[in-house]
Amino acid sequence: MKTYIQVGSHVRKLLTLSCAIAGLGWLYIPTASAQSVESKLTTAAFDANVTNNFPLAISNAAVCIKQFQADALAQQKEIEQSGKVPPIGEPKDEKETKETQAHGPLNAVATCLWIQGDSYMKQYDASDAAKRNLEALQKAHAAYTNTLKYALGRCWDTNGWFWSPAKSAATRLPEIEKLLTSETKSK
Repeated sequence: MKTYIQVGSHVRKLLTLSCAIAGLGWLYIPTASAQSVESKLTTAAFDANVTNNFPLAISNAAVCIKQFQADALAQQKEIEQSGKVPPIGEPKDEKETKETQAHGPLNAVATCLWIQGDSYMKQYDASDAAKRNLEALQKAHAAYTNTLKYALGRCWDTNGWFWSPAKSAATRLPEIEKLLTSETKSK
């Protein structure tokens, strides 16, 4: 059993692959308990961010965003038209959990944009005060601003509740805008 993801020219973990077929390479065979591709990408990006591997977090998130952005926008529009807003916080029952998780591409893209913003902010914060990484700050701002486009995306917290990447991004943007103003004035 092997696991790979293509990120640029590097091969990384993503899909559970099994069964080599002569001349055709590896064949992806999903199982009933298999995690979705967007979920695997999001998890890989989140794990890299938590371990301070920011380039990998940003790269994994970018792969997910690129692959699922169109589906995410379609799901956002569908939910807006239905008027059935996914919950934030602890779901009231299993049905509500499944309905919210059914918006996999939307949830993944919103979360991956948030992960990019968080990774860029951590890069900025880790940079020497005398050599602040203005580009990282600008990219954090862009990622968080883009997260707002996916306001109905939710992220599952392993403690048993959903949170909104867009709401989190919205609370971080004012601080980033102050920092951007300060950084550009000091240059």
